[in-house]
Amino acid sequence: MHTWNTIKAVSTNKLDRAIEVLETLERPVSSLILEYLRKNGKSKLMDIALHTQYNTEILETQLEKLCLSRAVRRHDDILGCHYTINAGQLFQTRKSVQALAALYKE
Repeated sequence: MHTWNTIKAVSTNKLDRAIEVLETLERPVSSLILEYLRKNGKSKLMDIALHTQYNTEILETQLEKLCLSRAVRRHDDILGCHYTINAGQLFQTRKSVQALAALYKE
């Protein structure tokens, strides 16, 4: 087994994942969802749909992506599920983006 191939694949996967997270966070629907969750705490899909005026299919897809990026947490219980913002993860993402931005100079 060639370990250099494994290391390269892992690095590429992490980079692809980081790009996917940033692309998810920059979508307008994501901003609306995150802002709503920040203001209102735990919320169900229908609450978010009523506030954002997006249909539930779009919101379900975006919430799934936000959960995969760990910006949002999904909590399941007997009555269904609700979502909360993951402030710690968003703070860490912001710090990483700021560090990258500091490297770029026009």
